[in-house]
Amino acid sequence: MARLRLVKITCKDEQDWIGSDEPFLVVGGQVIWRAEGVDAGESLNLESIPESRFFASTKVELYEADGEVEEGNYAVHDKIGEWTVSEQLVGKGEQSLTFAGNGAEYVLTFFVFP
Repeated sequence: MARLRLVKITCKDEQDWIGSDEPFLVVGGQVIWRAEGVDAGESLNLESIPESRFFASTKVELYEADGEVEEGNYAVHDKIGEWTVSEQLVGKGEQSLTFAGNGAEYVLTFFVFP
């Protein structure tokens, strides 16, 4: 079993042309974080989010909310991107993933621990 510990997320480019983004992260099929009013250039601390435990690998998805977020019903929102995080990253130090899609770009920084 491995543990995914999130550090921060940085908005490089917003998805919404007018107004700010409302991004949310889904790890292993569960919404673990959501924010409102995120603009290009902002970095948000994610260290207070509980670690996600997983076996072998877990999917990490980033969306921009278009209305109410209902658990498991993410298709109505703008998907910025997805990655699979593997336990092979255990002990490899700080890592980052770039999510780019639907006109947005975000960078997620994290660690994977045993």
